[in-house]
Amino acid sequence: MKTKLCTFLFFTLFNIVFSQGGKNTASLKGEKSESQKEQVTNTEKPKAPAKLTLIKTLKIEDSVFEFRIDSKDATFDMQICKTEDCKKSVEYLKDMDPKTFVFAVKLNLNNEFGIDLISESSSIGTQYNDSIQKILEKVKTHDEKEIRKELSEAKNILRRIDTAEDNYSGQLILNIDKNIPYQITHYKLKLKKLKERLNEESVINNNIQNLSTKDEAAFMALDREPVMYQYLTIKAEEGKKAFIEDETIKGKFENTTLAYYQVLSQRTESSKYCCKDFKSETSNGTGNLKVTSATVQFFNNKAATIKIRAKLNESIDLIFINSDFSVPIRYFNIYGSRVSTFMPEKDDFGQRTKIEIDYNDVFDFLNYKDSYSYSVANDKMELYKDKEGKSTHMAKVKERRFFDFFSAIIYSDLMGFNTESPNSLVNAQARILLPINLLNWKKLSFFRQLTAVTNFSMQNSFDDENRFINIKDEEQFNNFDLLRKNNLYGKLSVEVLTHEAKGFFTNIGLGYSAGFYRTGFKLTNIVDNEEDKIFTKQLFSIAHGPYLNFEIRPQSNFGADITFSLEDLNYAGDEKFNDASFSESLITNKGKDHFGMPYNLLNLEANFYWLTNPKTSVGGVYAKLGSYFHTNTNSIYPQFMVGYATNLTSFVDKFQSKKPIPAEEEETKKE
Repeated sequence: MKTKLCTFLFFTLFNIVFSQGGKNTASLKGEKSESQKEQVTNTEKPKAPAKLTLIKTLKIEDSVFEFRIDSKDATFDMQICKTEDCKKSVEYLKDMDPKTFVFAVKLNLNNEFGIDLISESSSIGTQYNDSIQKILEKVKTHDEKEIRKELSEAKNILRRIDTAEDNYSGQLILNIDKNIPYQITHYKLKLKKLKERLNEESVINNNIQNLSTKDEAAFMALDREPVMYQYLTIKAEEGKKAFIEDETIKGKFENTTLAYYQVLSQRTESSKYCCKDFKSETSNGTGNLKVTSATVQFFNNKAATIKIRAKLNESIDLIFINSDFSVPIRYFNIYGSRVSTFMPEKDDFGQRTKIEIDYNDVFDFLNYKDSYSYSVANDKMELYKDKEGKSTHMAKVKERRFFDFFSAIIYSDLMGFNTESPNSLVNAQARILLPINLLNWKKLSFFRQLTAVTNFSMQNSFDDENRFINIKDEEQFNNFDLLRKNNLYGKLSVEVLTHEAKGFFTNIGLGYSAGFYRTGFKLTNIVDNEEDKIFTKQLFSIAHGPYLNFEIRPQSNFGADITFSLEDLNYAGDEKFNDASFSESLITNKGKDHFGMPYNLLNLEANFYWLTNPKTSVGGVYAKLGSYFHTNTNSIYPQFMVGYATNLTSFVDKFQSKKPIPAEEEETKKE
């Protein structure tokens, strides 16, 4: 009876809201005064205004209904028509809860057309829920189409990228309802040290009983002389000989040997030993350990930050933080990566017990519907389960989009303002950083990431002659010019081995890079009494070699890469040009072996990235400071670049996180 009464009251309330023009969810348009209403006959029917757009046609029972909308900023007016019978428009909020929207439309159908899809007696009401809910989705689609009509093709491409729907790699589950296996490590005193201490204490107890009255009084006075007592303790730590031969101590006590034993007897248990006096013993824990919550922040396919809260035996609070190394997401499903913390209380010897757990026991990374991959978008999620169900221990994990790897950069090399410099004044660069991060052994990672860079010189310099290699007749050009005067280059770098210095937010990587350069070339043949003959060509060269990179990623608006590399630069195009050989007559200083390996370039560069507004954009300032050094001619090629990058999500560990989307319990399926 109560249920029916509540349903009736709820039905009546919505009836009042939608018929009286309530502003919270929906309101009627075109209301007339009471005097005006009396003038309207029962045969008059409002017609659909021309500006309303047909959004959906739906057949209910034996009738066909048309749903027409007029979209505004945050709301839209919707009119329902049955053949030529069009009712008054009702205003809806675009961000309405879908279930509320479905109920509101059903209520409108009931009021205007007598179609009952709400009451408990209606057996067909639920079958139209999805169809009505899709109206709300089509309104957003309609808005998007209207916006794109006003945009250029280029802006439409960018908008499609920004508004693309998220795909999901899977779902992350915090195992909150089961006991987590753990290992416990005790630090026990070594047997040899224990025997030595027992023997020493026996000697002390036998000797300090013979302490003279004067020396006892001296010890009693130490309560008023804390500095002196600290001095005695330090000397006692240096050994018996150092203590009894100290002139200050001799002037204080009659029997310095007995005084030495007295100082030793007053030490606490924890101060008697150092770390080397203990040995560790590890065993499986027998208590009940349950996790209560976890925070996981993903960055470049790794869980960069993991904070786990747990309770041991329902009374001891523990916090586990991966302060040593980041964790690839695959270790949420396989054993081999662990994190530890220490008990809050110390034992009698001043040691804390270590508790260690495996990530695979704490988390599960499972498929979401048919999706499963290790490509994870940079994101932060908090997992827990409370009694009110406000959040969840299960969350969908977004898959990284292709353009998340890609960054377009427009920049200027400020050295290009010098008219005698070959530096490019205006440049366009495309940079892709593809993080792999599937395997690591604690702080060491193998094949962590790939980086690809393509750079195009849009304007080389103010001086046209510096835009390309320009020689005459029998002149030669330096091998270094292939790099300095290039107009296009591409480089691929593979980081083979990486050490993570997490305390410094730095990855130290050793890798290998290979690239190609395209350089404009002009050869002028001077002919007497005739017009000079000019030959042009694009020259191709390759460079490769090892590099050492320091990738700095503090969790702020800043990021940096500092790279030192060795490269072997060589011409790799056609051997002959205008009957002249590049290797024999045109190119000089081609390089030679140094320290057992071929290279002719040393490169030191520092790249800096700043997010300008991380709350609204992933773009920011890009700057580069570096220089190439040619070992054969001792020449340098300095670079000082400043510009703007469209996407720095791979280069700055700072982003605007959204609330994670919960995953439904019934959607969880084991791999």
